[in-house]
Amino acid sequence: MMPRIAAGAHTLGKRSVFILPTRQGVYLAFFLLAMLLSCINYNLSLGYMLTFFVFSVALGAMHRTHQNLLGVRIEVLPVDAVFAGAAVNLPFTLENPSALVKHALLIAPRGDKTALHAYQCSLPIKAKANPRLSLAPLPRGIHRLPTLEISSHYPLGLWRAWSYVFPLGTVTVYPEPKSPLPQLQALPQQHSITAVHIASTRDAQGDAVSHIENAAFATARSIHWPALAKGQLAQRILENDSPITQGVLLSLAGCTVAGIEAQLSQLCFAIQHCDANGVPFVMQLGGMNYPSSEQASSAPAHVQQCLQALATYE
Repeated sequence: MMPRIAAGAHTLGKRSVFILPTRQGVYLAFFLLAMLLSCINYNLSLGYMLTFFVFSVALGAMHRTHQNLLGVRIEVLPVDAVFAGAAVNLPFTLENPSALVKHALLIAPRGDKTALHAYQCSLPIKAKANPRLSLAPLPRGIHRLPTLEISSHYPLGLWRAWSYVFPLGTVTVYPEPKSPLPQLQALPQQHSITAVHIASTRDAQGDAVSHIENAAFATARSIHWPALAKGQLAQRILENDSPITQGVLLSLAGCTVAGIEAQLSQLCFAIQHCDANGVPFVMQLGGMNYPSSEQASSAPAHVQQCLQALATYE
């Protein structure tokens, strides 16, 4: 048996639109019943006419309210990852392929009728809109997108027609970045020059000189140009030079705060810091190294992989 409302992109049809009277509609029903009883009791011909005229208007409003949702196509688009504490922006498309204007459409998460988390619009004939719905902040992790409810009270507010949209995607929520930075452990670069490797030979200026195999491990400041002019690769090592590193190591052990959530937030802040400053890094989390090759990186894909690992860490 086919479900009444399919998940994913959905076009509202007769089987998927529900309708019930609003509070004002119920009040009107009791009022019409009282009018009808009065007309029967006092045999008021004009009263009968007024009662059935108002009743016919209410029935016409019911048909128009139901028709206001029919044919509307709604599709929820992929959601960008966010950090904990930030509102989730849910993008979706609304399309009106019919020849009738769709008035006062209200889209909100199911069970949430606050104006803060709702979107209202009207769709002209053959029109398409690409709005965003702001959702309440979510805790760290991967969450299923909430069920959406699309409804309308147009034209008289006597009836409420509604339907549901079941998105298929998820939203990833990273930890909230919080300072300060954890302790950053330097990763020594292969073939790097440290005080242990300083050669005993010195140049005319008295700087220590060490022969190297690849110019990539030296900078323009440290290349020993006289040796390079003779076809030799050598590097000057100044006494105050610090070891050359290939990046830093991020781990829970280096965090300076207590509590796993606070530590994950500190690591998230460190990742943002490294990304903003182009510092390659390796992250150790739950016995895993990111990247697995243990080669420090600052590539966008590596940053996203580490943030994803923080979001799913248990």
